[in-house]
Amino acid sequence: MVYNYYNWLVERITGKPVSTCQYKKLLRKLYETEFTWIVEGDENRAGDGIALRRQFAEEGGFEQSLNDMPCSVLEMMIALAERIDQGIMRGFGPDYSAYDWFWCMIENLGLDDQNDRRFDQFIVCRAIQNMLDRRYVLGQRGALFVLKNCSTFDTKKWHKMEIWLQMTAWLNENFIKI
Repeated sequence: MVYNYYNWLVERITGKPVSTCQYKKLLRKLYETEFTWIVEGDENRAGDGIALRRQFAEEGGFEQSLNDMPCSVLEMMIALAERIDQGIMRGFGPDYSAYDWFWCMIENLGLDDQNDRRFDQFIVCRAIQNMLDRRYVLGQRGALFVLKNCSTFDTKKWHKMEIWLQMTAWLNENFIKI
């Protein structure tokens, strides 16, 4: 069941079976890495990721649960991309899908070049850990959401903001023109 679940996750953000995906190694590493948080409020992102398991079980008619595993970085990112797509950005901006939002986060992390041919485990692990530990520079790649105009936030505040608030600031700057 775990294998089927992983395939289901990958197909949600690639639109393809795992066997044809060019980012298998990157997605596997994101799946194998536990989503941990140091900022209050980010536990909600883990809850969203774990909720994907219930959806998988319901769609597949499974009685067995995967809830004994901690939330992975991949689950958290997919769930967040789907929340952006299904709720926040519906009717506001570009006609993006959860797929697009997910790959925007991959690009912001600086991992968009880490396909199976160029995969460097050291680079990927370091980028993931830097994101989890909030070791990134405001306005530069390395976070899930990168602002171009950093004058509204100082680095200390940005690092202490929960992912949800960073996401809304990024969406406001890039897509929602009020």
